[in-house]
Amino acid sequence: MDVLVSCQGGDYTTEIFPQLRKDGWKGIWIDAASTLRMKDDAVIVLDPVNRHLIDEAISRGEKNFVGGNCT
Repeated sequence: MDVLVSCQGGDYTTEIFPQLRKDGWKGIWIDAASTLRMKDDAVIVLDPVNRHLIDEAISRGEKNFVGGNCT
């Protein structure tokens, strides 16, 4: 799987995300939960406000994209 989109909430992200990465999954994680929001490797998605930053992150190979607000 290349992309996983999650709207399951923070408990799901806390449990599943690190396990997937530990097991070697290198896909793109797109999440609405706040769990990863403050991590150094997370890109906050506020499209179209920061679309250029999202595009740059994709070009660099970033894999973790998180909504700025879970609503």
